[in-house]
Amino acid sequence: MAKGLLTLTLFSIAMAAASFGAGMLPLTLTLTKPHLRLISTLGMGVLIGTSLIVIIPEGIETLYSITSLHKHSDHDNDDDDSDDEDNHSSYNPHTYVGLALITGFILMYLIDTLPAIIAARTNRSKRSYITLSSLQNNTTTPDPDTPSSPTLHSTQPSTTSSPSSSSFSTTLGLVIHSLADGIALGASSTSSNLSLSFIIFLAILLHKAPASFALSSVLLKSGLSKRTARTHLLIFSLAAPTGALATWAVVSILGGVDDKAKMAWWTGVLLLFSGGTFL
Repeated sequence: MAKGLLTLTLFSIAMAAASFGAGMLPLTLTLTKPHLRLISTLGMGVLIGTSLIVIIPEGIETLYSITSLHKHSDHDNDDDDSDDEDNHSSYNPHTYVGLALITGFILMYLIDTLPAIIAARTNRSKRSYITLSSLQNNTTTPDPDTPSSPTLHSTQPSTTSSPSSSSFSTTLGLVIHSLADGIALGASSTSSNLSLSFIIFLAILLHKAPASFALSSVLLKSGLSKRTARTHLLIFSLAAPTGALATWAVVSILGGVDDKAKMAWWTGVLLLFSGGTFL
């Protein structure tokens, strides 16, 4: 566990530094939209590929390995009660596989779609109305040549919104995504497979670099100062390491250091949950 925490800490520091460094590039140079789109697409492709090839299979294997851990514990303790044997035999890993995947997918889908839906409904609720002053003016001074029509005042929001509100929503959405990325890295660090953590680290790093670059570009174009943009970028850069370290702590506390079966269950479920968020 101590070795996994040390590795996770080094990965977190490197991830935060690389993410912040990539986000500082728009302050010194500019990339064209096709180049930025290419880098972003490459990062998303690597992340999805890692989820399908590495994270989800590793989570499934971890959950199914719990049955073998139960068998070894039964051989070591021959005087176990029949209740423990019934619990071991009723364990169905495939139930947790589907539940963890769909939970992660639905959660990230709602986070992506709910803000747009709420904004659209807010805009629809603001419709045109007729003021009383316009009705009085039309009734008191009618024009015989043209038909009287009340003045309509539209309450649709202007196209320009405050930079603080738009930048806050953009940063908040990316921070939530980064926290989900950190869950995968933190869950992988609780296992003894160091190569798994390294692969996930590289995949998240390739995904976060263009995201940091795009975040800084959007914040600067929205009218924020460079100092405020650096603050938003710092929060975004620290989100994934925070999620990784928090996940490691939660798994260590809930799983327990001595209970290998419970530790494996939490590791497998969180790996599958993060795989669902990536999809």
